Amino acid sequence: MQFFKLRITVGCVAAAFALTVVAGAASAAASPTEITLRAPLDPFRLVVPFTAPASRWGAGHRGIDLASHLGQQVHAPANGVITFAGVVVDRPVVSISHSAGFVISVEPVESSLAVGVTVATGDVVGRIAQGLSHCRPQCLHLGIRQHSTYVDPLDLLDEFGRVLLLPTERHLS
Repeated sequence: MQFFKLRITVGCVAAAFALTVVAGAASAAASPTEITLRAPLDPFRLVVPFTAPASRWGAGHRGIDLASHLGQQVHAPANGVITFAGVVVDRPVVSISHSAGFVISVEPVESSLAVGVTVATGDVVGRIAQGLSHCRPQCLHLGIRQHSTYVDPLDLLDEFGRVLLLPTERHLS
């Protein structure tokens, strides 16, 4: 009987350990994969920053707005595949899917590229369209979703990146 209890205990511990390892691996797989993006416009001038909504469907600004001018070239911020190039409501939008689960959308951008075309970082994907911007003066809206969740593009743009607070040299005691 003692051997049976020990066997059950060892079996339960092994199962708990296996579940912990599997859960840890699933958690690691679900953690954000980082990519570094190139700014889609040159020069880069932020007009309106990202504002995360309080809830999934709440109000917010799910991207950033960059100063632009009519006809300005818009570049692919990362390697990817064009997954949408058309009109949403009243403005032209181009969406690029990245292999790490990111979808990058820019608007108002008119493009001659077809869905399925592969683009490299820096390739011209279109031009700023006339009079269809949601801000004045003209701007480019850059939105990024990772697995259907909007993220702040500034966290991923080269030369910006995530904000990291470091301790000062003077330590509090």
